[in-house]
Amino acid sequence: MLRDFRRKRLLALLALVLALSVTGGAVAYFTGQAGSATTQASVGGNGAWTVTFTGTSGTMYPGAGSSTLSYQIKNGGSGYQQLQSVAATVLADGSGNVEQNGVSKSGCLASWFTATDNAPSGMPVDLAPAATTTGSVTVTMSDSGTNQNPCQNVSPDIKVSAS
Repeated sequence: MLRDFRRKRLLALLALVLALSVTGGAVAYFTGQAGSATTQASVGGNGAWTVTFTGTSGTMYPGAGSSTLSYQIKNGGSGYQQLQSVAATVLADGSGNVEQNGVSKSGCLASWFTATDNAPSGMPVDLAPAATTTGSVTVTMSDSGTNQNPCQNVSPDIKVSAS
């Protein structure tokens, strides 16, 4: 009987060891090595500002009067953009003559004209895609004290640049 008891005890111990080894095998695992991946997130680019003249008023003469040119600036990008500055210039050919519709007007000097930009209020201004803001340019003609007849009936080209 003692012998059967030892045998049962030994079998029980072996059954326990076997059960523990099977259980240990069922929950055993390897830890993986660190892994990673790289990809890119897309950032849009800037779009061009569109400047459109919307009206003209006034007439200038040497030393008197002025012309006011109204304009609209539109955000041509697909995201918000900040309009930081607006500049207006009188276009001239290589000899200093004004241009009208891209054609030089000989003897009518660009230096006789001043283009003063009246930038949109609140500059710099953030504009949503396709949003607009407005401003104007005041153009005057100085009296040079010389014959300025070549400028009669001329409409100097004015360039408005937005950035």
